[in-house]
Amino acid sequence: MIPTRDNFAYAADSAWQGIIPEGYTAFELEYIRKGDFLRVLRTFDMEVASMEFARNILFLKFRETDARDRAIRLHPRLDAPPLRVGLHLYLIEASTSSGQNDKPLPGPIRERLAEAFSFSHYRLVDQTFLTVNTDDKGESYLAGRYKITLKPRKSEDGSVKLSGITVRDLDLNFVLQKRSEIESTDPDALSRGPDGLRKSDTRLIKTSVTVESGETIVAGS
Repeated sequence: MIPTRDNFAYAADSAWQGIIPEGYTAFELEYIRKGDFLRVLRTFDMEVASMEFARNILFLKFRETDARDRAIRLHPRLDAPPLRVGLHLYLIEASTSSGQNDKPLPGPIRERLAEAFSFSHYRLVDQTFLTVNTDDKGESYLAGRYKITLKPRKSEDGSVKLSGITVRDLDLNFVLQKRSEIESTDPDALSRGPDGLRKSDTRLIKTSVTVESGETIVAGS
């Protein structure tokens, strides 16, 4: 019989007897990387005496029985499938005067904009829907020139942290104009500042935020 995921973590199971040496415990790592799993074990003082790794199965021999039991309980919590996150992204232009072709905004977005800013009119420029797994990098484009990148991370309370939300303007004319303006006052416009970014960088927004399912957030530049 081939051991299933349900009994991978128990070296004493009959499915593993006679296959691996006594004292070893087998962990199938389906979603978490071996290095990440071992790092957590070290951090939480689950000391490993010996290990082998093959075909996503990690065979560990612990120095203490208590460490083995704790690792068995920890394994399914760490090796959990990623969460699929769906994000509806809106690109909105704010102004003090209305336009003839302004598209109406969804109610929750209008409310959050009114709370965050003091402009009297808002125009929906573009929108898109982005799906990405937690701990993966997602990216999308709005209005053909604004590149959005982010990385969702799952929190213990069920919320999702959108890390490194970045919006860049990829319009070449904008980039050249901005660089020209900086170079007129700074001869070293391509040097990097303390944050590692060039002074002529075209990044418009850089932030991180934790959100609940269905929550609306706004960020401006």
